[in-house]
Amino acid sequence: MIDAAHRAAALPIIQAWQTNSGDRPVFQYTVLHEATAPFTAEIGRSLVAAPRIAILEDGNEDIAFAYLRAAGIPDSRGVHWPAAKPAPPEYVDVISPADIAGATTTNHRDGILFDASGLPRFSLLITAHWFISNTTEEQALGAAAIAEIKEFLTWRTLVFAECQSAITLEAKGLFLTDQGLTIKPQVATQDAIHYFADHPLEQVDGVWSTVGGSVPSFSPTGVYLGVEGTEYYRFIRGPSADVFVAGYALQNAAAGRVVYLGGHQYSTAVPISANTTTNGVRNVLNALLFAPATAIGDGSADVIVTLANSSSSTTPEMDFSITYRNQGLGVAHETTIVVPIPAGTSASLISDGGSVSNGEIIWNLGNLGPAQPDPEGTLTFRLTASGTGTFTVTSTANYKRGITPASAASTAIGAYRLATTTGLTSSLNPSGYEHAVTFTATVASSEGTPSGTVTFKDGDAILGTGVLSEASPSFTTSTLATGTHAITAIYEGDNNFEPSTSPVVSQSVGSAFDTPLGLTATATSSTAAHVTWLPVSAADHYEIFSRSNAQPFALRETSATTEFTDGGLSGGTTYVYQVRAVSASSETSGFSNIDPATTILFTDDALVATSTLLKAVHLNELRQAVNAMRVTAGLEAILFSEAIAAGTILRASHMNE
Repeated sequence: MIDAAHRAAALPIIQAWQTNSGDRPVFQYTVLHEATAPFTAEIGRSLVAAPRIAILEDGNEDIAFAYLRAAGIPDSRGVHWPAAKPAPPEYVDVISPADIAGATTTNHRDGILFDASGLPRFSLLITAHWFISNTTEEQALGAAAIAEIKEFLTWRTLVFAECQSAITLEAKGLFLTDQGLTIKPQVATQDAIHYFADHPLEQVDGVWSTVGGSVPSFSPTGVYLGVEGTEYYRFIRGPSADVFVAGYALQNAAAGRVVYLGGHQYSTAVPISANTTTNGVRNVLNALLFAPATAIGDGSADVIVTLANSSSSTTPEMDFSITYRNQGLGVAHETTIVVPIPAGTSASLISDGGSVSNGEIIWNLGNLGPAQPDPEGTLTFRLTASGTGTFTVTSTANYKRGITPASAASTAIGAYRLATTTGLTSSLNPSGYEHAVTFTATVASSEGTPSGTVTFKDGDAILGTGVLSEASPSFTTSTLATGTHAITAIYEGDNNFEPSTSPVVSQSVGSAFDTPLGLTATATSSTAAHVTWLPVSAADHYEIFSRSNAQPFALRETSATTEFTDGGLSGGTTYVYQVRAVSASSETSGFSNIDPATTILFTDDALVATSTLLKAVHLNELRQAVNAMRVTAGLEAILFSEAIAAGTILRASHMNE
């Protein structure tokens, strides 16, 4: 089952698998079903890798060939298993008991199941019908081979044994029982009982039919070890015999798994609905997918790699280090680390036997076991740049989980850039409060012309930026608070020039005095307004600003006192006032509050309740004042709904407007 999120990636692979069946017409019966609505399913295993399979040369290896060939599962080369036993060298991944036994009976990792470092070369071993005769030579060879298999199963591997092979392996290995297995007769199909049917190993299609053979079924001579459903599973059994059993080898859940199937050979004919003995092949194939090496977090490899640059960027020599480790539970096969050499550089000082080929540095690390190297491995190399520039360097670990390629990559930046110096000047230091100050930067190098951006900072706060060009970059500000500011200019660098930071310019900004408070503006006639405010200590004089009719504030007058009468105003107009204090040294304070004055003298001002007769002029003057205020605020005048004249009945709508 494939999650909907992976549909687009999976569909072309499935379609190619169905189409390119070659001489394996079984694929014409393989149907892809696609759900038409969302649903939730419990995930038993997430498969990420195809296992590296070894088949025991037991005289019946063609049975295993048929099973794997029917499913399109390839050998380690990606080639389909043969229809019949071929001659060497095509006889790959097929190993004899002598190959497994190795050269000694004391070192149980010197056979073909292991590499020279003692790591498993395969994910699983299949044996269809292994029989050991009673001769001394055969018994000794069998004992040595099974000792190697037992060591193989201390890793997260899997051994699948069918028919006679189950009896042979268990007799000398005692992987699941305390005394081995006893051969039992064939169980009738109708008597076969399925247990743990929701387990991934027990997925079948329709009727599961038994087959005969030298070991059609079996039972433990003594007892199975451990707890059923935990250390082992009896998946299919008859009234007194087992047909399909699996479990942890030697009760070690952190090691390998063993699967036994009764019956000499199951059919590969399809459709299964008409060939029910093909379901036994389903169990075999389920076991392959149940191999720990196929699933993340179960037994697959997981190589991590980290690339770092430890050199200064002001010299053409760039020194890099790579750390790597297999942090997975399985073996990372055929591991290599590859670093393409960037254009404009050359490689040298390559450690640990790495070599250069076709413009790449390559280390062949072989197989990495779980948690290997411990501690993590380190590789080093040097790149020398032929000229200034910035270089992106990538290291990639390529390896195989089973026979499925996997990779991990890490990137670092190398650079050879010329050193620079950055200078900074201030146009006015010390400066007054809210005075404009321009900071100018200069960036220089021993050769060439740097380009890029300069950032001006006040401590950690960014003031602004400038771009390097023919003129030196500058930034002007009038918003510095009173006090001392640590101003720096930081050149960001470019591909050819190193970043640099200027010395700190200690910019002093004079203290501000208080902002005038309590400003009040009042129209005293239709052509004059009177403005007052509270005094500010240390003020030499005050600047009065005003605006009207949506125009900006402009300096109206100066005053040495805290009041000002503004004459020559237009009638029926709103004027807005604000003031600021000015010191003897021309420092200015912040602006006061603003206050409006409208040059309308209201009739009968103020109106007295129960005494003043309400007149049309009262409402019209109020309307005029409202619109005068709106115009100065930059708003359109209101068009009132009804003109007011003497004799007009005053309505609620007039007052609400």
